[in-house]
Amino acid sequence: MSILARFLEWLAGRSASNETAPDRRERVFYSGMVLAMLVVFFIGFSPSFFFRSPAFAGPSLTPLVHLHAAVAMGWLLMLLVQALLVAGLLLALGEHLNPPQTVVLRGAPDALKHWHARCGARYAPGRMALAIPADVTNLTGLLAERRVQGNITAYICSGHACQAPVSSFEEFENALRTSEAAG
Repeated sequence: MSILARFLEWLAGRSASNETAPDRRERVFYSGMVLAMLVVFFIGFSPSFFFRSPAFAGPSLTPLVHLHAAVAMGWLLMLLVQALLVAGLLLALGEHLNPPQTVVLRGAPDALKHWHARCGARYAPGRMALAIPADVTNLTGLLAERRVQGNITAYICSGHACQAPVSSFEEFENALRTSEAAG
């Protein structure tokens, strides 16, 4: 998936799978600061410009003052758009450079619990794990192709590249270990 496609997904409201809490805080902080600037701008100029009333005893506003106000408000709106777009593009770029890991587990429900718990046991912020019992048959697309081979089978993919299916817990453990943060 291209950076532009990931950015458009983020813009449409889908959360990036590897967005961390600090990333979210930065995005909210910068966007919030620009919104605060817009509110202060609006409140400060409301009596003399936006909601000008006859009670306001100031001088009449010239076309140059109107142009200045429109340019200033446009600049603040573009600053808000920039803050939002840059945050989205950075998330998309991060996901492009470090694609999220998807783990699809198929097998007996009892065995799935142990394998699925292992997926979340260590810090791997870009990992999404799906535990699908073997008796589920109404799957579509690539999930329908992920069939059980033995008691349980794990399909581990990073971005668009998938490893060979894994059926032993030791191989599964080793495959997961390579994508986990040290600690």
